[in-house]
Parts: sequence; C-alpha cells; structure tokens
Amino acid sequence: MSALKPVSPSAYSAHSDTQKQPGLTTTEGASLATQVLNFLISGGFATLLHWAVMAALAKAGMQPVWATSIGAVAGSFLNYVLQFYWTFRGNGMHGKAIPAYVCAVILGWCVNAGIFYLLISFAHFGLYMAQICATAVVAIINFIIYKRMVFHECIN
Repeated sequence: MSALKPVSPSAYSAHSDTQKQPGLTTTEGASLATQVLNFLISGGFATLLHWAVMAALAKAGMQPVWATSIGAVAGSFLNYVLQFYWTFRGNGMHGKAIPAYVCAVILGWCVNAGIFYLLISFAHFGLYMAQICATAVVAIINFIIYKRMVFHECIN
C-alpha cells in the first residue's frame, strides 16, 4: 500500500482556469451583474439611436416594419463598438467577432421585425409599445448570444 501525500490547497488553484492573471484585458474577473449592466447601458444607447431613426422614418411616412428595420441597422453599428470595447472588453480580434456579430444581428433583426409585425398586425399594439416589447425580447436573446458566441473568443 502506498502512502498518501498531503496536498496544499494552493496546489489546486495554481492552474485554475478561473484565476485572473495580472495584465489580461478580459472580463473573466468581472461579475455577471456588471457585465449585464454594461450590456444594458451600451444597448440602451444603441436602442435610442434605433428608435430615433425609426420614429423619424415612420413620421416621414415609411411603413413601420421598414422603419424599425432601418433603425435597427443604425443602432447595430453603435452597439458593436460599445459591446466590443466596453461590455465584453474585446482585445482587437474583430476578424472573429464581426462575422459572428453580423449573424447575431441578422437573427435579432428577424426576431425584432417578426415580433413587431405580430404585435402591430394581430395584437393591435401601438407602434411604440410593440417596439418596446420586441426590444425586450431581442435584448435577452442578444446578451446570451453575445456572451456565448460573439465576443467569447475576443475576451480570452
């Protein structure tokens, strides 16, 4: 029978993947709550731009689904910059993040337009209430996709 050797607790954490190393520019050490707050603030600015464009186009007579879709495009450009650099603290790997972001944005546009259309056409919601509801659903989906698929490689 071989003798068991005691192992110090520090030996277990010496190679831990969750340990933050000095000098890294990642969000590993950031709390989920901080990341969600930054996501909401960044997305809020992008959403304000989206809604401003949507309102201006709708007021000018454009069909509401087109107006919100074009507004979403404008907001998406601002959102990428804010999410990449502030929320997820990207390290400059745009070559991986941009294609994934574009796919996520296309999905978000489709979900936004679909929910917006259903709420306007069948549930008879007003323009702004429909957009608020669609935006809330898209925000939840976007956070999950951004964290797990879009910016995850940029923060490692």
